[in-house]
Amino acid sequence: MDDARVGPSAPGFAGFVLNRARGALRRPDGAETVLRPKTFDLLEVLAARRGSVVSRDALLAAVWPDVTVGDESLTQCVGELRRALGPDHAVLLRTLPKRGYMLEDTAPAPVTPTAAPSKGRAAAVALVREAWALMDGEKESPTMWLAQRDLLRAATEADPDLPRAWSSLAMTPAKAVGDGRSLDPTGDLRAGREAAERALDLAPGDSDTWAALGALLRQDADRVEEALAAYETAVRLSPGAHAARANLGWMLVLLGRAEEGDAHIRASIAAASEHRFREVWDFMLGVIDLLLGRGDHGAAALGHIVGHRSAGIDIGRVTLMFAAALALDGRPAEAAHFVQEMRARDPGLTQARLAATPLWPTRSPVFLAQHARIIAALGRAGLP
Repeated sequence: MDDARVGPSAPGFAGFVLNRARGALRRPDGAETVLRPKTFDLLEVLAARRGSVVSRDALLAAVWPDVTVGDESLTQCVGELRRALGPDHAVLLRTLPKRGYMLEDTAPAPVTPTAAPSKGRAAAVALVREAWALMDGEKESPTMWLAQRDLLRAATEADPDLPRAWSSLAMTPAKAVGDGRSLDPTGDLRAGREAAERALDLAPGDSDTWAALGALLRQDADRVEEALAAYETAVRLSPGAHAARANLGWMLVLLGRAEEGDAHIRASIAAASEHRFREVWDFMLGVIDLLLGRGDHGAAALGHIVGHRSAGIDIGRVTLMFAAALALDGRPAEAAHFVQEMRARDPGLTQARLAATPLWPTRSPVFLAQHARIIAALGRAGLP
């Protein structure tokens, strides 16, 4: 957009003030967030036409007039803008399915139920419960993920205003992509982000929705900090969101801040020692020991998980981490055994492939240097 046509301060809305000179949004409480240029441009267009629906095509033309970009660029800016508004005000930015977006000057009045839940609501709730009942660990598979997705889509059709249906629909592809079970990662993540947008429209203060958004964002190496911010919001909204707190810790690990992350993960374990994700959290701690070179490099913790072979964790990834821990702990013969096991399962596994495609998506130089040391340890254990 042409900066010359807009002064230092652009039109505000609902107590927010836009500052073109700084590319910043000041909240009603005085806190200020500096936005990426395209996100600020998007906000400016919506603020100038607040109270009116602006189509996706119109927004793409206004914000990216000289280049061709896909819907993903717009979706990313919308997500950043919602996080800048914060959970108390995210409802001001509304998604109108198949129409576009609208920025409100005041939050829409909440709908007060006047009767018992409709048959559609009851059916949708039942479908959501059925979908989550499918994910019982041992039976996870691409087929099961597709069945869960179809149940959740049916739930959103039965009751398009049920936030839990949309947040669940957002979380499901994030987990499938992260576990390598998705048949179309790009398309599934796009659909997941659209579902998260709808959930935020309906319930911007819902902790589960922000956690789902974090799970989607963390699949992109360039958006780990955004994922961290989403998990932080989830925990702020619900201090008892122990899974979100542990994932917040893991995002810090991926950003090269493993010691900070360790504290959050341990806090989740202390608060919910019998949680169904406890073994995942133990795995995280084992990897942190490996990354930081602490103690036995996480060999005991990782070895327990390899022996248990929980279907809820990517056992191949755990086995590689265990082999690296054994190698660094001075147990090369045992390490070589597990490297050979992995090579038998995946003959194309090499140091070069792991270097080109890290086990977790991130751009952090600190984490990638730690990752490189793990690869070198696997090389000493026989990984070509």
